[in-house]
Amino acid sequence: MKNIKQLLFTICLILVAAGSISINTYAAKEINTQVQSTNKIKLTWKKQKGVKGYKIYRFTCGNESTWKKELIASLDKNKTSFVDKKVKENQTYNYYICAYYYKNSKEKNKYSGWSDQVQTKLAKPRFDEHEDWHEGIYGLVKTSPNQIKIPIGPVSSVIGVDVLGTNSLKPDGIEVFKKVGKKYVSYKKIKIKSKKKKMYYFTDKNVKKGKTYKYKFRTYKKINGKTVYTKKTNAFAVCAMNNHTSVDVAVTKPFDTQEKTMEISITNQNDYGDFTNLDAIDYEFDNTIINYYLSFDIESYSTDQISWNTDVTTCKVEPGNTVYLRLKEIKSHSYESESDATSPTEEFSLCFKHKFYHYVLDYDVITNKKDVYHE
Repeated sequence: MKNIKQLLFTICLILVAAGSISINTYAAKEINTQVQSTNKIKLTWKKQKGVKGYKIYRFTCGNESTWKKELIASLDKNKTSFVDKKVKENQTYNYYICAYYYKNSKEKNKYSGWSDQVQTKLAKPRFDEHEDWHEGIYGLVKTSPNQIKIPIGPVSSVIGVDVLGTNSLKPDGIEVFKKVGKKYVSYKKIKIKSKKKKMYYFTDKNVKKGKTYKYKFRTYKKINGKTVYTKKTNAFAVCAMNNHTSVDVAVTKPFDTQEKTMEISITNQNDYGDFTNLDAIDYEFDNTIINYYLSFDIESYSTDQISWNTDVTTCKVEPGNTVYLRLKEIKSHSYESESDATSPTEEFSLCFKHKFYHYVLDYDVITNKKDVYHE
C-alpha cells in the first residue's frame, strides 16, 4: 500500500512539473476536465458498455505532507459527467475514474484512467514570452515629463499565461494599479479586443515632471458571470522624464599615447536629477596607423579642474553642472592592432545612472555626435 501511494504521489509530482499532460488510460479512455469557476470542475467521459457504474477519485497535488486522495463520487452506469463543487480556489487537482463491474459477486475494474492536471486559479501574468514582466519591458518604457507609456504585452502571445484549466484562455482585460500615497489603487481597466494592435500599452498622463511612480498589473477573466483575477505583478517604478536624457560631453585633454591618460567633461543639462555611477568607459582611437581599443578607470573627478577628488564613488553631476573626469587606461582590458582605416576615428562610451535608469552614452569625438539610451 505504501508503494502504491508513493507511486501515485510521484505521478502527481510529474504532472505538476510538466504542466498540462494527457495521460493514456489502461483502455485509452479519455477523461476531459473543464473549469467552470474557481470552485467548480466538470468531468466528462465516454459511456462504457457492460459496466455497473463509475467511481471518481480526486487527488490534491502538493508536497507529500499535503498530498491527498479522496473518493468523491459513486455514479451509476448511465452517467457520463460529474461536477465537483467541493474544490478550492488557487489549487491544483487530478482525477482518477474507475469504471467497475461485478464478477462472481466481486467488484472489478473494467476501465480506469487519469484526467489531465487542472487548476482552479489564474496564474500570475508574464507580460513577455521569455522574461519576467519587470525585466521584459524595462528598455521599452516611453516616458516624458508629462506622461508615462508602458507596453504591457504583445498581442501575439497570451497575456496572463496559464490561466484556468489545462488550456490557456485569453483574459478579457488588464487592470492597472497605481501607487497613491502608501496604497496601490485600481487606476484603469484595459479591455482586450483588437487583433490589429501589436502591443497593448498603458498610458498615464496624470504625472509630474521628474517624479517617480509605481505600477502593478493583473489580468482578469469572466467565467459564468464571475470575474476571476490573476495575482498582481511585481511593482514597476517609472520616472516621468525624457527617455533620451540630455547630457553633453567633451574631451578636455586628448588621449596621451605615452601616459595612457585622457580627460573628459560631463555636463548635465536636465533641470532635475543627478547623474551618478559613472563607470565602464571604453575608448577607441584610430590614427590610420594603429587602432587602440582601450578601457579606462576614473582616477579622480573635479568640478573646477583645480581640486580633484579620488573617491569616485561620491561623483555626481548635478543639474546644470559640469564634472571633469581624469581617466587612466586599464592595461589588462586594452589592446592595439594594425589599422586599416583611411581616415582617423575617435569614439568613447560611458555608463551612468539618472534616477533609476542606467544609461549608455556613445560619443564620436571627431564629429561631436552623441547617442544616449537607457539599458
